[in-house]
Amino acid sequence: MGSYANLKIDKFECFSMKSYVHSSFAVLFCESDKNIEIKKIEDEDEVYDEEKVYYRTSVGTLKQRLDILGYNIPTLKYIFEESKHRRIDDFEDVDDDTSYDYDEPVFESKKDYKNFIDSFNFETYLIKLNSLYKNKIPLFFDEIFKEQTKQKLSSDNYLKFLVSEYHQDDYFLGLYNCDYRYALRGLLEKINKNTIVELDISSLVYSGYYSNDEKLTDKSLDVNSKTIIFTEGKYDTDIIKRCLGLLYPEYFDYFSFLDLDSIKIELNASRIVTYLKSFISAGITNKVIMIFDNDTEGNYFKQELNKIAIPNNFCVKSYPDINFANNYLCMGPNGLENSNVNGKACSIEMYLPKEVLTTDKKEVRPIRWKNYNEKLKQYHGGYSDNDKSIIQKEFEKILSNCEQGKNEISDYDFSNIKALLDTIIEAFNDVKFSVNGISISLVK
Repeated sequence: MGSYANLKIDKFECFSMKSYVHSSFAVLFCESDKNIEIKKIEDEDEVYDEEKVYYRTSVGTLKQRLDILGYNIPTLKYIFEESKHRRIDDFEDVDDDTSYDYDEPVFESKKDYKNFIDSFNFETYLIKLNSLYKNKIPLFFDEIFKEQTKQKLSSDNYLKFLVSEYHQDDYFLGLYNCDYRYALRGLLEKINKNTIVELDISSLVYSGYYSNDEKLTDKSLDVNSKTIIFTEGKYDTDIIKRCLGLLYPEYFDYFSFLDLDSIKIELNASRIVTYLKSFISAGITNKVIMIFDNDTEGNYFKQELNKIAIPNNFCVKSYPDINFANNYLCMGPNGLENSNVNGKACSIEMYLPKEVLTTDKKEVRPIRWKNYNEKLKQYHGGYSDNDKSIIQKEFEKILSNCEQGKNEISDYDFSNIKALLDTIIEAFNDVKFSVNGISISLVK
């Protein structure tokens, strides 16, 4: 019969791989997701240990990992619509009176078939994928023709259509000749984010295809799969990298950072624009995020970048607006006064825990207005060099203690740095990517 790795959503077995775990699915998990359980089995004649080896995460985490990798809802919708059009085009030369038998349902004419396809919109598609999960309708060839499964499908032509199409060479769950992970993203869309997803490799370990300590997910995520992050400087990169590892370890492996130490120069917004243009010209295929400070200088150079054609695997972002900066103490020509500094003076220091932005007297360290930008008609602001140095040193203590487990993350207000990280993690969630058809063998 062979040995299989199984991908399950709760108890719904949706994908099965014989003899090995395909890298396309291994990349969706991290070694930190891995679990090994030993259960003692008492049989009539013997007592033995049964080993279960599996990777476990949540639907919410898996959805975001798929989005980071480019298997997102906008791209899925595009593939779905293109697949619909292809079906219609494939039958344009067939006589109108010809019936179409896809196991189930049967269409009496080409017109009936077209009407059915036209009525199958994307929202209905997502709902029907969810029905497969909720009704635990098996996708494997030797299961769907069993009487119990036929009964589940009997009253729903859309489900019959999706499941029967699974067995056509060029289609999988309604999608034409594309990576199976798009269908998985659709399956996950309407499932509760806390639902458990498991990749069970116990059978493969038992059969000797893998050892129980083999790091198969690390092998699947190579440098070409990772999203590259550009920031305005070494400090920003260091803080984002360490905070990502601390606050969102489940996504950390999916990103890489420009190695500023190897470049041997001090970067700023202007130089980063030059580097990014070079990356675009070189045809880099990785997804790339350039994230600017949410200040006057950053917004100016972001606007300059937006004047050029940027491929959809490049994303230009700013640090997000935050409520904390809506009414912040500033030092200007008129002395101290409160002002909205979003878009004018929010460097990464503004996103650090509020505990490091105040003095011993619990007063916030003021922003100081500096250069005036003629094009944007506003001043550029920032902390004084002395205040910035103090802020960075205080945060280093907090960050190091949290990384070492000496302090709890919950002891400090990381909400603003989380908002910044969310901007990075979700940067490509709504981007429609171009798609190259890739088929992989996952048949049981």
